[in-house]
Amino acid sequence: LGIDYTDPNAHDDFTAPVLKLPQNRPAVLNIGTKDVIHNYAIVPMRVQQDAIPGKEIPMWFTPVKTMETSVVCAQLCGEGHGNMVGTMEVVVPADYDSWSKTQSESALKVNTKPPGETAAVME
Repeated sequence: LGIDYTDPNAHDDFTAPVLKLPQNRPAVLNIGTKDVIHNYAIVPMRVQQDAIPGKEIPMWFTPVKTMETSVVCAQLCGEGHGNMVGTMEVVVPADYDSWSKTQSESALKVNTKPPGETAAVME
């Protein structure tokens, strides 16, 4: 889980606190978990996928409307279940491309610093 920074092809990869997607472009999310069964659900889009420990399951869809919505765990999974909420934002492709380019450039600056240098916080 996460980015393998030893892979030279990953130097422009980034993580973000919000799942941001371009409108009218297919998306594939690889859903997995390490602990118990969860269910990744985007309720307004009527899509969901179980997350099963030890498995990675693709969830594909094409967001056709711009929106900001919550993504939730739709499977009662334990004590922290109620806190399993995230955000998904669907934006026009030009805005997504600009955002993605900025994020990748920032990640490239941080992830290619020589060992021992302090990495800057990504914007």
